[in-house]
Amino acid sequence: MNGNWMKVAGAAAIASLLVVTACGSGEPGGSGGESKDQKKADVPKPAAEPVELVFFHAGGDWNQEGYFMKEYGDAIKAKFPHVTPKFVPTTSGSLDKLVASGQQLDIIVSSVGTAFTTVFPAGLQTDLDPYVKKYQFDLTRFEQTSIDMMRQMGEGKLFGLPLYTAPAPIYYNKDIFDKFGVAYPKDGLTWDDVYEMAKKLTRKEGGQLYHGLAISPSHYLLRHQTTLKFVDPASLKVTLTTDQTKAAMENLLRFYQIPGYEPNATKLGVAGQRQLFQKDHTAAMWIPASTMHTAEELAGMNWDIAALPAWKGMPGTEAQVYPYHLYLASNGKHKDQSFEVIQYLLSDQFQLEKSKKALFVSLLKSDAIRSAFGQDAPMYKGKNIKVMMPTKPASPSPQSKYFSASSSRLATTVVQDVVLKGKDLNTALREAEEVIVKQIETDKNK
Repeated sequence: MNGNWMKVAGAAAIASLLVVTACGSGEPGGSGGESKDQKKADVPKPAAEPVELVFFHAGGDWNQEGYFMKEYGDAIKAKFPHVTPKFVPTTSGSLDKLVASGQQLDIIVSSVGTAFTTVFPAGLQTDLDPYVKKYQFDLTRFEQTSIDMMRQMGEGKLFGLPLYTAPAPIYYNKDIFDKFGVAYPKDGLTWDDVYEMAKKLTRKEGGQLYHGLAISPSHYLLRHQTTLKFVDPASLKVTLTTDQTKAAMENLLRFYQIPGYEPNATKLGVAGQRQLFQKDHTAAMWIPASTMHTAEELAGMNWDIAALPAWKGMPGTEAQVYPYHLYLASNGKHKDQSFEVIQYLLSDQFQLEKSKKALFVSLLKSDAIRSAFGQDAPMYKGKNIKVMMPTKPASPSPQSKYFSASSSRLATTVVQDVVLKGKDLNTALREAEEVIVKQIETDKNK
């Protein structure tokens, strides 16, 4: 019994009454000085109610029997025996259609590049700040720009937490470099350096066309080192014709315009660029900036990686992070259980295991997790894996659905208009800006 209470009571009878009252109200105290927590320890906890939690990946197909259960579902089940994780494949339809059909959803994974066309239009985002506060979840464990980016996307609210980020290195095919006697890429190159290398490696040999560099145009813009600002989220003012955007586009376009590249609409798309390197093995270098390769995808290739080229005047500044966030579905029936699972997926324990296997690049700041990357992944043995870890990412571009729409327009229509149709870049940028302005006006009038 607390000594102060005894002094105030002044009598054993009153003290006894206080003991009874304290115990009955759940306050600290009780017979023999036993605390509330000690008494609770003597009472078996009721078994948690069994729940089914449904996952959906807006940008990838984690099938139930294979990848999802192996890398996520089984671990969740082991940690939470009362939880049955289930995965709804992307082939089941868009989020809009799934919601309309009454499909239960609990946890959604979406990249920063797809959220504005998937999660947000379907209204499936939930403000996580109350859950962060309730469970005392420490946001300072994360690389700060990944949290800043989500708050920009949510206009101050925290709708998602970063499960991982995509790396942004140069993958390169050593055999092509050896074939043409060109030195391998090394860390610290500038974009001009890479361009000079690409010119030497874009050529035909024995009837086979080789490409110096393949690059995902949309992700190059989304993650640009100069923090491109296409649309102001507050005023919705569109600025695609700035010197900054023009410089970024000129740098990208020149790689596709190297004599002998033989561009076409299919080749200039993300999938087409990826195929040149991964499937056709005709691209000497490849900057995906949106994903990381598996051992199966690089099988049979003599490859390595180097750091993303430095932008002129910005040595050391890397690509912006490209998080894949975990969202708590607004129509979910088990939000607290879902957030507990999210906490586990973002725990040091889970992230360390995945870092060792090089399943993904963690956005936790833990040195132990970062230094463990790839140690249990044979495909990375002897590779330059330090470049997979972001150390000085660029500040995030102002996020909104119009930023995503603008980058998509620049990466498709503008690229093709300039490279395939010979249109002047200034004209193409002005026309793209007009399209986005009209889109915003149309949305305002809805």
